[in-house]
Amino acid sequence: VIITVSRQTEDPQRVPANRTVVLQPLDRHDAISMQADADALWNVDVSDTVLEDLTEAAGGCPYRLQELADEFQPGGALTQMSRAASPDESISRRGPVDWVWQKRAARHSSDARRVVAVVVTAGNRVSTEQLGKLTELDDAVDAAVSELVRFRLVTDEATGGECIQVVHDRVADGLAQTLNRGVKRQAHQAWANLLIRQPHPERRAARIAEHFFSADQPGQAVSFAVLAAEDAERRLAKTEAARWHSRVVEHVDGAEKITRLQHAARCYEEADHAVEAAQHYQRLAEHVEPELRSEYQFRALALSIRGGHFDGTQRQLEHLA
Repeated sequence: VIITVSRQTEDPQRVPANRTVVLQPLDRHDAISMQADADALWNVDVSDTVLEDLTEAAGGCPYRLQELADEFQPGGALTQMSRAASPDESISRRGPVDWVWQKRAARHSSDARRVVAVVVTAGNRVSTEQLGKLTELDDAVDAAVSELVRFRLVTDEATGGECIQVVHDRVADGLAQTLNRGVKRQAHQAWANLLIRQPHPERRAARIAEHFFSADQPGQAVSFAVLAAEDAERRLAKTEAARWHSRVVEHVDGAEKITRLQHAARCYEEADHAVEAAQHYQRLAEHVEPELRSEYQFRALALSIRGGHFDGTQRQLEHLA
């Protein structure tokens, strides 16, 4: 489904789309024919049941159907499914075709696997230079990137800058599942350290903070998360700012916790997220002096009502009164 943005002159931020274009899935007969043609081309000779299962797994999506068809090539994930052998009954149970990315990842060279960990955790497009530094492959990184491009796992626009990325978020999720937690933590830590060493790291505060949080280093993430929140506020991205302030709350104490709760509550309120604002004002009331507690509790109650949460409001009003 393709969703349009609002075209009203005042450009409100929270107006539902008013036009949609629905792209129907590929006809089942055509989808099966597509898989059968690939099967015949590479002389794999799978059963009709397997072809139907593959078509079902793709859900009529041409992109997924093409990716599955490519797996009939020599060395692909589907080359062992001959008609003489028993059908791979697990296909119909796997659901979407995300397992294809994992199958491809298992066939990578050791250098390519090192590059995958860095690209998947990048959170942005990356350059060959960055990959060479983080993987310590230096000039050999080009061959590893070419291998991943050949497997259709990453795209490389070859501009010389940050031009390499995973082909799709779903593919990134599938590849991430092939990495153990320790590998991902190390990759996130390496990214954070690299971005800090680059000129003007404050301009990349959000990325750095995200990498430190993902590396289980919240102490190092906090200062960059605050910078990210302040930058979001300057851009009037109030919801984003609120989320960063809120994320810091769990990792600070005392006056700093109160300050971050105040900023998060205010930003959520200004972004018209009444329920989230109410929750943060309620939390704020638990950390302030008695003379301010009632003020924050009243504000939390008013926002809860505005957000449509009426359960317990009468009891809360009686308590505050």
